[in-house]
Amino acid sequence: MNIGHGEGNKIKPLKGACQFRGPFNFTSKNKIFFVGLKARCGENGDTRLGIVITKKICPRAVDRNRLRRAVRESARMIFYRRANIDVVVKVRGFVPKIAQKKAVRSLNDLFRGLLSENVSNICD
Repeated sequence: MNIGHGEGNKIKPLKGACQFRGPFNFTSKNKIFFVGLKARCGENGDTRLGIVITKKICPRAVDRNRLRRAVRESARMIFYRRANIDVVVKVRGFVPKIAQKKAVRSLNDLFRGLLSENVSNICD
């Protein structure tokens, strides 16, 4: 059983500045030690994910891509039910490779909290 995988459960990326602006202007925010999370009700029935990692925070492309993959996989595992929300994850601090498992666990908790806050609260 592949939960969170398959064509029907694909999380689409947010593309372009105008798509990122929506969640950034919305007030549903959550933060943990290395990441900020903003969400708003989706426009087209899909779960869309935007990831912001600056070179200032994480200078090496290898590390930025590793973090992006970890964030995407975490979102796939949590949002395997269609949620109809747009989520922007902004990495605020560097996560060393040793602490990455703990960081992913914290991110999973943050995504779960977003779902327990429920989409209906975000969309109102």
